[in-house]
Amino acid sequence: INGLMAREDKRKVPICLIPNGSGNDNCRGLSLFDSDTALKYLLKGHIIKTDLVKVLLDYETEQELDQAIAEGRKNRYGQPVSKSEHLSYSCINSSYCILANISRNCSWLKSTLGSTAYVVQTLIELSRKRKETMDLEIDEGRIRINDITTQKMCVYNGKFGGGGLLLSPLGVINDGLLDICYVN
Repeated sequence: INGLMAREDKRKVPICLIPNGSGNDNCRGLSLFDSDTALKYLLKGHIIKTDLVKVLLDYETEQELDQAIAEGRKNRYGQPVSKSEHLSYSCINSSYCILANISRNCSWLKSTLGSTAYVVQTLIELSRKRKETMDLEIDEGRIRINDITTQKMCVYNGKFGGGGLLLSPLGVINDGLLDICYVN
């Protein structure tokens, strides 16, 4: 999704989700439980429009991010600031804080535990009790909540997350609405 949104010609191109992992939450939300079903939909040309989540991290505006890149600013690791680390798009779910850490850190367990790795890594991350502070801005500032200190922030467009958990029962992928959940 991020690569498609970065296209200079802004052309909208259909994508096909094919379940091929241990989580498959995006596919589960579309009732795609196996690759054969996904390929059948692809061959039939079935297209479903979905909502798109745009997330800008650490900058107030895209123009501010573009300026940082143009000026050659460095990130906290001493590397040049890039759009890919501060601007992301998602057509289903985006998780921040603990859920992002779970997803990023459980790969070492997935080869032996499969989707159970998410549960084990969740317990590990919860035991760390690490919180982050962030601001939430919705619809270009119409709604704004500052200084949220939380262990978990999720923006759901579908129903499932965390390897098949029903985390947003009312989530619909193309209703123009997002479900936002954070634990304070």
